[in-house]
Amino acid sequence: MPAELRILTYNLHGPPNDRMDDLVDGLTNDQVLKEATILGLQEVNRHHRKTGYRDVASELANTLGLYYAFAVENPYQKGGGERGLAILSRFPMSQVERIALPHAGPGGRRRIALGTTVHLGPNRLR
Repeated sequence: MPAELRILTYNLHGPPNDRMDDLVDGLTNDQVLKEATILGLQEVNRHHRKTGYRDVASELANTLGLYYAFAVENPYQKGGGERGLAILSRFPMSQVERIALPHAGPGGRRRIALGTTVHLGPNRLR
């Protein structure tokens, strides 16, 4: 288990393709960001036209060598695909849970949370 956990949260707001490299660069090279153990990402697009129909969470995890979990918040009405939450981790995860929140978000949209258990050697963090 690491001596210190650094948790980063970031709202991607469906990054356009030309910003993905900047995001990867920051998470790889920035002195603070590259030390993150767990990354919580909001407004992550999957298979939407604005992101070139990419699976953004999967691509980020693969590029950075991290484990990931993803949950759909809302399917898009236009442009296809869906938006959701992702957790990326330097350690394996299990017990991934999509949690529907009881109150609607802006415009009456459905809101969710994403839970997972992170395996830190013999220890578990939920």
